[in-house]
Amino acid sequence: MKAIRSLWIATAAVMGLALAAPPAQAQYPDRPVTLIVPYAPGGAVDVVGRMLGRMLEKRLGTPFVIVNKPGASSGLAATFVANAPADGYTILLATSTTMAINSAVFKNPGYAPLTDLVPISLAASVPFVLIATEKLPVSSVADLVKLAKSKPGELIYGSSGPGSAAHLFMQDLASTTGIKLTHVPYRGSSQALQDLVAGRTQIMFADVPVALPLLQAKTVRALGVSTAKRLANAPDLPTVAESGVAGYDASSWHMIVAPANTPKDIVQKLHDALKETQADPEFVAAVSARGVNPEVSPPLSELRKYVEDETRRWGKIVEEAGLAKSM
Repeated sequence: MKAIRSLWIATAAVMGLALAAPPAQAQYPDRPVTLIVPYAPGGAVDVVGRMLGRMLEKRLGTPFVIVNKPGASSGLAATFVANAPADGYTILLATSTTMAINSAVFKNPGYAPLTDLVPISLAASVPFVLIATEKLPVSSVADLVKLAKSKPGELIYGSSGPGSAAHLFMQDLASTTGIKLTHVPYRGSSQALQDLVAGRTQIMFADVPVALPLLQAKTVRALGVSTAKRLANAPDLPTVAESGVAGYDASSWHMIVAPANTPKDIVQKLHDALKETQADPEFVAAVSARGVNPEVSPPLSELRKYVEDETRRWGKIVEEAGLAKSM
């Protein structure tokens, strides 16, 4: 009888411990992940985001839902993700504007890039092309610099807004070459391109996915590529650096980030899945065909320094443009 009673007590104790123990943590991810894209559908950032989402679905076995949240130079989306639960189920496809430029331009962007967000993986970069209206009598970057020096402030360039990549890339070019240009900001790249084609502005930096159709239609003239390497789908087009502006290298980069304090094992799992994706021939071919360069991400331990270096670089150019904390 005592043996039976002892067995009953032991069994009850084990059951009590089992009931008191917290449930085992589910394997991440066990439900859909929301990938926020900070720009409207159809652009280069959106294309990269949707391709990454499809590839991550295959690797991690759960849906990646793309949600476009444009506004405030990507700050609206960044603030949303910064305030989301730090559980890996809401992540952001941030850009160089999000992580390295907004904090220099805006007095209060609504988030602190390296305090409120954690970098997971560099994903891709978008080269820009320096283009000119057919009405401008130049055929190279050297021609443009010579003309601009002979007419200080007379050449007009458009951009998709103050502090945009198109604006700062041109500011960088002007500072490097010692030329003076006049900036006309627009509410978007489409309006800026329309005025360039019409000849109301003379030059502009446009991202490759947008610029290529115009170049193929011969409605604008290409002068040079912003990156250090030539474009795979336009190998005859020289880089700005090759055209006499030594060292010039600028691109808009894309990086997957998550809310700060996201568990390290989740961050590592996403980083590893993205690293595999970046080497996948399907991903490489799909983004390259659209003028986007797939990137090999630095390891997690180096991503923070990468953002810090880019923040210093673009912060200096923002100051030269007179935009520091201007908004």
